[in-house]
Order: sequence, then C-alpha cells, then structure tokens
Amino acid sequence: MRWAIAWLLVAAPAWAQPGSTDALAECKARRHAIAEQASKAATADARAALSATMPECHQREDGAVEVIEPPAPERPDTSPFAPHVELAGELGLAMSTMIDNSGNAAGLGSFFEIEGGYWLRRHVSAAVFASYTSLHDSEYTALFPTGPGRLSEGIYDLQDRVYDFGVRVDWRYRGASAGAGLGTELEQGKAYAMYSSYTFAYAAGNVSAALPLFKLRRTAVELRATGTFSVPHVGTAPGGRELASGRLAIAVRY
Repeated sequence: MRWAIAWLLVAAPAWAQPGSTDALAECKARRHAIAEQASKAATADARAALSATMPECHQREDGAVEVIEPPAPERPDTSPFAPHVELAGELGLAMSTMIDNSGNAAGLGSFFEIEGGYWLRRHVSAAVFASYTSLHDSEYTALFPTGPGRLSEGIYDLQDRVYDFGVRVDWRYRGASAGAGLGTELEQGKAYAMYSSYTFAYAAGNVSAALPLFKLRRTAVELRATGTFSVPHVGTAPGGRELASGRLAIAVRY
C-alpha cells in the first residue's frame, strides 16, 4: 500500500507550469506534505521510502522555476510464487592450492558439482551439494627430516582428488545470487612413490556468486564463481595442512 501511495505522489503532474509564480511555492508545499507524512510513518523504512518521493525545487537566476521529480519507485514483484525444488549442475575449472608444514602445491584442474535445492522464499534458497575437484602439481617441492637437525628437499608429482559435501544458502535477485555454505572436504591422493595413498578429511567453508547468462523456459544458465577454504578435522590430517581453491564454472539450473 505504501508503494502505491508513493507512486501516486511521484506520478502526480506539477500543479503549475514550471516558470509560473506559483510553481516554486507549490513544489515546496508538496515537499512539506511528504515530510509531514514521513514523520508519522511507523518504521524507518517507510520514512525513507516516502522521503525518496520528494521533488527537487529550483529557481534559476532568470526567475524560471524547475521542478525535478524523483525516479518512480520500483514496483514489487507480485508474480505468483510457490516454494519448489531445483536441480543444478556445474562444470568448470578450479585453481587449487595445498599448504602444509612440508611444502606448498598448486595447480589448475577440472571441477564438477551437482546440487539439489529448495526455494524457501522468493529470494532465499537452500541446497545440498557434492563436488569434485582435481589438483595436479608435477613440481611439488617439500622438505622432510632425514636426520637430527637435517632436512632434505624433494620434488614430487602430486595428484590429488578433492571431494566436497555440504549445505549452502543463497540469496537471489533477478537471476543473480550470492551465498555461503559449510561442509566436509575429502582429499585423496599420492605425492610420491615411496608413500602409500592417503585420505584426509577437512572442515570446509565456501562463498559463491553467480550472474545469469540466459534462460530457456524453466532452465537457467549462469556463470558461477566459488571460493573455498578448509582446515583438517582434528587427527585426520597432518598439522598445519590447509586447502583453498577458486572455481569458475557454467551452471545449469532446472
């Protein structure tokens, strides 16, 4: 109802032609009426909405009066909405890094994610997801103790597979979205021949943002960027070991 009142105030034509002797007084009277109405509003948001409808009143040096109307307020989306399930898949690339007390590894690899979500409200959705990321660094340099007070440097071919499982909440507006999530990350790999394969578990967090590319009926295609950071669960990975990645993908939602 408030937006409708604001729209009528904005859309109302000037009460006198710009440049007439009464135009400035009438413009100021409109401002005063809006200010008085805003002072009686129940909430700060309602006061701000009404104040934004005030016209600007200017009298030039030649005596002409100019009344500048504010832009029309954006109409709320009143289209029908019902909570519903959504499925999505992403395919792209990930720049990942692994940091621990022995050395650092980094590499560009593939990224894939599947997601099942539920739109709770018009602008809010929640989802569970599972993803796969590859990390390959053929020049992983690490230091290892070889005796009392002695360290030896080696270069190894590190090949990791990283799996993410978690939940995410997104805020959506006009096809764009921003969100954050929490979950678990599993790292599986082998750094060099003398060591057996390993599996480490991490607590992971992520933030993401997406921009719409196009939509075809109920299928939407978007460009999505995601950043992740994870630290090991107690006792499940070497101390100081951390994983981070930046991911860019094309997402298809249905």
